[in-house]
Amino acid sequence: MVPDMKDMLRKTLIGGLFTVGVVGSVATGEPAADISNVSDEIRVALDASAPDAQFDAFVTVNADSAVSSGTGQIGLTLTIDSEASGSLTATMTSSNGDSQTIDIVDTQAQGSARIALDAFSGCAATSCEDGLAIDFARTDSDLEGTLGFTFSLDALVSTESETGGDGSITFEIN
Repeated sequence: MVPDMKDMLRKTLIGGLFTVGVVGSVATGEPAADISNVSDEIRVALDASAPDAQFDAFVTVNADSAVSSGTGQIGLTLTIDSEASGSLTATMTSSNGDSQTIDIVDTQAQGSARIALDAFSGCAATSCEDGLAIDFARTDSDLEGTLGFTFSLDALVSTESETGGDGSITFEIN
């Protein structure tokens, strides 16, 4: 009788772990209708002769079904060089006027940061574009040395498709 109990306990334990694994993967999986992408990294170096930099960007989504209005997001991720010193402010403003700013007071203490904006609002088509103005500025008073960093954009949008939409997101950064 003891061997049967061990076998039953083993089967119950395996079944329980399988159930937990399936529930965990379903709970953490992305919705099938979401389309996302990340741009290439852009390198920036700010110093006393060039204490600020500005970029224009266009983020375009093309989908096989209509974009769900109010479900998109565009993010800006900064990664500061390990030897950089000084302080930095980064602002991202969308063509509709929404804006986010981050201040990095100590680049040695905060090596990376991300800000994000809602995107593609009011778009119910299969192709939508959001324009952005991206501004970086040194805010330390002495402007000694070079404050180098990279940045990239990321975007995510959902579609109206019930079965999972196909599509792409592209970035143009000038």
